[in-house]
Order: sequence, then C-alpha cells, then structure tokens
Amino acid sequence: MNEFILTGKAFQYLMASILCADPRHRVRIRGRGFSMVPFIKDNGAIILKPVDRYRGIKFGDIVAVSDRRKTRIVIHRVIRLRNGRYQTKGDSNFMPDPWCAVDDIVGIVDIVESNGWIPYTCASWQNILIALASRTGVLNRLIYPGFIHLKNMIKW
Repeated sequence: MNEFILTGKAFQYLMASILCADPRHRVRIRGRGFSMVPFIKDNGAIILKPVDRYRGIKFGDIVAVSDRRKTRIVIHRVIRLRNGRYQTKGDSNFMPDPWCAVDDIVGIVDIVESNGWIPYTCASWQNILIALASRTGVLNRLIYPGFIHLKNMIKW
C-alpha cells in the first residue's frame, strides 16, 4: 500500500474540503505527540467528522484545531466556551491553548482507534468529566499519575 503524506496548508485544505463536502464523510489521521495521553496515544489513529451545524461544538469535545499560522492541526479537548470562541487544552498539558474561533476548528474526533485506557468512543458525559478534570489540572496532576502508579504496581 502506498502512503501519501501531506503536511501544513495542503493537508488542512484537503481535510477541510473532504469534511465540508458531505456530513457523512470522515477523515482518518494519525495523532503525533503526547498532549492527549492517555486518551490518544502517540501515533494513534483518529477519525474526524465534520462539525455538525445543528449540534455545534460542545464542552468536552475533542477537536482538530488549525494553528494561527495554518501550518499544523492540533487535536485537543474543548475546556471553555465563551461568546462563540473556544479554548482547548491537551489532557496531559499544564497550560491551555489560546482561544480560537469556530472557523479554526477543522473537525471533531469521532473515534479513537488506538487509545489508552478508555473505551474507543467517549460518551458525552465522559467528555464533560474529562474536560473538567483537565481544565482544573486534576487529570494531569492526580488522576493520570495515580493510574500509572497503580498500573506499575499491578504489572498489567
């Protein structure tokens, strides 16, 4: 199987075009980095869906956000909504991202194919709890380190 790799603006335009063409379309990408650990592992497969204009973007959604220079896409969780703007944060990051507009959001994570220690899809109530824990710092200061310690003790 041949692999065709796009990065930067070309990738963003192609992905946005696919997702905007039909609400049933999905885009499968590989997440790189550790900012969403344990929910999305480095090199984990993520399936994005278009932003539903009726549902909108909700607190706790994991979204694909275009950075200000339009050179890369960041997959992070929505932790705040205010006046039509969104603030995202990687679950294992200590600091939130800058506020963004809905136009900066390319898609919403529909499925995580290769994930950490949660089910492959998150229910909305799970996303809300995770977003609250991430926003307050409880997730990366207490819950995740506690899980790693427990996992090492049990030797899963």
